Amino acid sequence: MIHIMIIYSLCFLNFILIGICDAAGRNPLIYKRKYYYKSILHSIAVGHVLLAVVAVYSWTLWWNSTDADILWESFLAVSMMPIQLFVTYASIVLCTFLLYAIPNSELRSFVTVASFGPLTMMKAWIFIIGWFTFVSSTSDWRLISIWSLGTSAILFQKKLLNSLGFAHRLTYPQSLQFTENS
Repeated sequence: MIHIMIIYSLCFLNFILIGICDAAGRNPLIYKRKYYYKSILHSIAVGHVLLAVVAVYSWTLWWNSTDADILWESFLAVSMMPIQLFVTYASIVLCTFLLYAIPNSELRSFVTVASFGPLTMMKAWIFIIGWFTFVSSTSDWRLISIWSLGTSAILFQKKLLNSLGFAHRLTYPQSLQFTENS
């Protein structure tokens, strides 16, 4: 049960990070705090829908399995390495957020550029590496399909949020838009 709580906690943290990332760099003319909260809540809602799909699929496979106990033990053993990988990544991200507690705008700007940018770009690779370590550790198609569905849901959550249009892009009035002649 603790294993599931660790996975859920990491998913929940990922939902929050995706919400923050989705809101970052958007319309500067809005009230940011409320905008970030709404973006995080949208991300959490969409993430829970995706997580529910993975949970129902997993439960269906376990329910129809004759060797559910063996399947569960195998899942626990095989998933430890990818989970440790993401726990390490999440710890680095959370420690980087601690630097935001220092009220220095130059330090915050540096942290945003030097840490959050590269860490955001690394996240997809962390999940892909985690997926490869999981797949290389088992040959059970059920476990591979569960982990693949979960990894896909995580990787495509931000794209899904963007397609739902929760983040408001800055649009300039027609009189301020640049044209080829200006």
